[in-house]
Amino acid sequence: MRRLPGLDAARLTVGTEAEARAVAGALGVALPEPSPLPKRRLLVLDVDGVLLEVGRSFMEAVARALAELRPGIAWSDGDFQAFKRLGGFNNDFRLTAGALVASDVGLMEAVRAGDGRGLAALEARMAELEPSCKAVVQRHYEATRFQEKPTVNREDLALPGWSVAVYTGRPPEEWDLAREVLGFDLPAIADGAPHLRKPQPGGLLQWADAFQADLIVFAGDTGDDARALAEAKILRPELDWRFAAIGPDRARLGGAFAEPTLRDLISLLKEL
Repeated sequence: MRRLPGLDAARLTVGTEAEARAVAGALGVALPEPSPLPKRRLLVLDVDGVLLEVGRSFMEAVARALAELRPGIAWSDGDFQAFKRLGGFNNDFRLTAGALVASDVGLMEAVRAGDGRGLAALEARMAELEPSCKAVVQRHYEATRFQEKPTVNREDLALPGWSVAVYTGRPPEEWDLAREVLGFDLPAIADGAPHLRKPQPGGLLQWADAFQADLIVFAGDTGDDARALAEAKILRPELDWRFAAIGPDRARLGGAFAEPTLRDLISLLKEL
C-alpha cells in the first residue's frame, strides 16, 4: 500500500497468489492454503412426471383430440409412449400432429417399432397441423387435467445450498395451470420458442447462466429431457452437468441418478 502525496488517499496493489506467497516467504511467514469456493448448485425440474404426477391427463387429452380430428383412428396408450420414446415429441401438440401424419401415410407400425425416420420428411406437414392440434388438445385437457397432483411441496424443495428452477415442455399458459395444481411458484422456462423446445438445451443453458451455476442437475422423465442435458454438456463442458432420470423409464434413460420419484432424488441431493 502506498500513500499518494497531497491526497487523503492511498493506492493498494493486490498481487497474484504466487506474488503474495513470495512476499510472505521473504518475510518468513507462510500463507494458509486458500479455501475452495463452494459450488453453486442448481436443480432444474421437468414438470409432467417429475413435479406433477399427471396420470393420464395429457395421454387422455391427446386420445380424445385424435378421435375428434380423425374419427376411427387406431390409437392406444402404447402409441402415445412410442412417440415419446422416439424423441422430438416432448410437446403433446406436436405429438398429436405427428400421430395424424403417421396415420395418414401409414407410418404407425414403424413408430410402434421405434422407427421414426419416415417422419423427418413430413416435418412441414406436422408444423402445419400443430396449431389446430394445440387448440383441440387444450380444450380436452381442460376436462382431464384434474387427474394431476403434486409429487412434492415447496418445503421439500428447500435444499440448503441449492437453487431450484423449472424447464418444462409445457407452453407458458399450461405452466400457469401446473402452478395452480402445485400450489406454489418456481422460476420457469416453458416451451415458448423453438430454442426452448426440448431436446433443445436452451432452457438449461439459460438457467446455468442466470444462476451462475457450477453444478446443474436436471430431473426429467423422457428421452428428450436426457438429450437436452447431453447437448448442454457438449456446449458448456466446463460445467458439471448431471441427468437425473425419474419414473418408470429411468433405467432406459440412464444418467447420474435414477430414482422412482423426485422425492427420492431430493433425499440423495441432501447428501451431496
